[in-house]
Amino acid sequence: MNSHNMAICIVIILTPITLTATGCSNKTDETKVTGIVRYKGEPLPGGTLTFFGDADGKNQARTLIGPGGTFQLLNPPRGSVKITVEGPSPPSGVEGAKPAVVIPVKYANPGTSGLTYTVVMGGGTQTHNIELE
Repeated sequence: MNSHNMAICIVIILTPITLTATGCSNKTDETKVTGIVRYKGEPLPGGTLTFFGDADGKNQARTLIGPGGTFQLLNPPRGSVKITVEGPSPPSGVEGAKPAVVIPVKYANPGTSGLTYTVVMGGGTQTHNIELE
């Protein structure tokens, strides 16, 4: 085998290895936390959920609580987090309207909510349901 043919064989052999090693690089770091927020056993019909990753509150991720109390939070802070939940807003355009559900104000503060979770390093989808009383 001459050197030209050997070089072609090496390129053919190494190309799949290189493509495999570099093909799906960034997706492995993506982390998603999903779950359902319930108040007194019933799904919360809206509101906001926030994960706080440090004491000063600079490292945080926020998402809306959807129908049926569901939430999906992409790339939250990793490690131990404190969680806050703010209930649904009153309907807009109706003077004096009240929200469908009013939850205790303690859940809106990371220092008083008592809600914590550990976001596992390494990505993937994690499930964390939140029960409010």
